[in-house]
Amino acid sequence: MMARRRRQDDLSPRSRSSHNLRPLILSVLVIGALGLLGYWFFNPQAAPGWLRDYVPEAPTRLYKWTDSQGKLQYSNSPPPTGVKYELVDYWENANVIPNQSAGD
Repeated sequence: MMARRRRQDDLSPRSRSSHNLRPLILSVLVIGALGLLGYWFFNPQAAPGWLRDYVPEAPTRLYKWTDSQGKLQYSNSPPPTGVKYELVDYWENANVIPNQSAGD
């Protein structure tokens, strides 16, 4: 005796409606997960600690300017008002090699 295959017509209205909700539920879950990942991307301090270990750190923004004595200054706070400055990205995991002048 062969088992009879269930056809779409054999499903009760209740099981048909729950079957139609699966793509909607899956879509909502995927959109929610993408939204959460996007939020954590733009607000990394809000991400859980276990996730922050896998996300590369953003560079530190430094201010670079020449002071009144002609010395080059770097700081994470802005220079005094009226002083021209440049913003520099500093990556903590990058090597910094001192510049060798041609006369050395």
